[in-house]
Amino acid sequence: MSSSLSHSITSFDADFDCICDNIVICIGVYDNGYYCSDLHVLDDFKNYNIGSALDSMSVFEIIESSTSIDNGRLTYLALSDKGIYVIPSSISNLDSLETLYLNNNNISTLNSSICNLSILSDFYIYNNQLCDQYKFDCINWGTNDDHWEPQDCNE
Repeated sequence: MSSSLSHSITSFDADFDCICDNIVICIGVYDNGYYCSDLHVLDDFKNYNIGSALDSMSVFEIIESSTSIDNGRLTYLALSDKGIYVIPSSISNLDSLETLYLNNNNISTLNSSICNLSILSDFYIYNNQLCDQYKFDCINWGTNDDHWEPQDCNE
């Protein structure tokens, strides 16, 4: 069994073994307890950020180095300092995510699908290229102003 998802996932689990591998999209729960939809979001982060630090990591290396899992679901995701410039719209599939770190990257826009993360209680996105116009009211910014500021904007 492979230790990473492919960069171009194109088919469904045709052999119905519910195993994520380089050939097929897994469905349901991966055999070690991770939810496949969460793995696919991490794979999307890799696919949409070619040339970033994520590009050289497998999905499972990302999990081991920067996540917290509860009952197979991602609850904490830290992707700071990775050279990320795109947040995939599939991020809304991380419906158990409580804490998200995306600070110190190259993100210039936020996708509105991030508003679907209803239980997200801490979202850190400072030191990117976002201006206040992208600050969504749907996000719980907590009580600490440094969740958003400063940004590297030329206004």
